[in-house]
Parts: sequence; C-alpha cells; structure tokens
Amino acid sequence: MQESFLALLPQMFMAIFVLMNPFSLLGIYIDITKKYSTNFKKKLLITMTIAVNVILFSFLFGGNIILQFFGIDLPGFTVAGGILILLMGISMVKAQNHESQHKFEEGEDAKASLNPSSIGVVPLALPILAGPGTISVIINNADAYNDFNGYLAISIGIITVSIIVYVVFRFADVISKKIGQTGLNIITRVMGLILMAISIDMISEGLKQLFPTLL
Repeated sequence: MQESFLALLPQMFMAIFVLMNPFSLLGIYIDITKKYSTNFKKKLLITMTIAVNVILFSFLFGGNIILQFFGIDLPGFTVAGGILILLMGISMVKAQNHESQHKFEEGEDAKASLNPSSIGVVPLALPILAGPGTISVIINNADAYNDFNGYLAISIGIITVSIIVYVVFRFADVISKKIGQTGLNIITRVMGLILMAISIDMISEGLKQLFPTLL
C-alpha cells in the first residue's frame, strides 16, 4: 500500500503515541523512581529512550523475519495484536493499566534495583513502553506500508514519541501536579477510545486476510 509521507506521518505518530501514552504511565514511573536521585533518573531515562528505539526498530526492520522463524502468519498475528490492543484500550477507558504493560512484581523489582540501566530497560522500556501492543502495531504497519515512505514515517514516529516520553517523564512530578489525577484520567480515557478504534481496524484487516472469501 503506497501513501504519501505527509499522509502517513500523523497516522503513524498517533498510533505509536496512544500505545506508549506517557501521561497514563506517569503514576507508574513516579512510583518506581520516587526514591532515586535526579542524576539517577537522568541516566535511567537516557537508557530507557535508547532501549525503546532499539527494540522498536528491531521489530520494524526484522519483525517479519521473527514471525517467519516462529512459523507465525502475519494475518493471525494482526488479529491477536488487535485483540490485545482492544483489551488495553478497554483498560484505559476505565483509567487502568493493562497487565501487558506492567506487572506489580516488575515494579517492586525495579524499586529495589540500584542500576539505572536495568530499570531503564526492564520494566520501563520493555514491557511498559515497547510492549506487545506497540510491537504489534509496528510490525503490522511495516507490512502494510512496505515502502520508503512507510518506513520513514514509522521511524520518525518512533523517534518523536520516544523523545516526548523522555520529556514527560523528565518533568513527571511537575506535570502530574499541574494536570492532576482527574486530568490524567481524562487523557487516559480519550487515548483508550482511540486505541480501541485502532484495534478494530487491525482485527478487521487481519480477518479479511485470514478469510478472504467470507469478508
């Protein structure tokens, strides 16, 4: 599927942004890092940003190879990813965090760690930010827009969103105080609705490929 770069860029940006949604993750980030120094957090955020980009770019350029290695067809993966994203969207509409993004045990392990690089990679980069939902969207869009414009739009989307996440987490305390819990809940619910719409498109497209004679 060929589309212009300018048409694809906002689409790719929005899809990645609503999945990472740093505003809904502020509470988790603050809870995990509240006992650490400012210098520790800076190192952690740099590691997190690099790790997110490495993970997502690996699936952008090697996602199909990984699926082929495990014998997984893309349409089936698209439907599975769509269902997962739908569940995440439903959780966000309820102002909750889905377990695919964060588990209590991972947060507790992170709080006990003394290594900023360790926390930056797990759990912040994986699975909280570059989790199954984000990876599914990256692989699906890389296949749907398999040309220079598509890959460029997805690449810029990944880099731009990761920078936004860095900035939001860097000023997490200030932002959370300004917006307040009610504001964060509203943002999370709106993002959840957008996420649910994206998931329905993914599920529909996957089913069309799986059952072309029925749909």
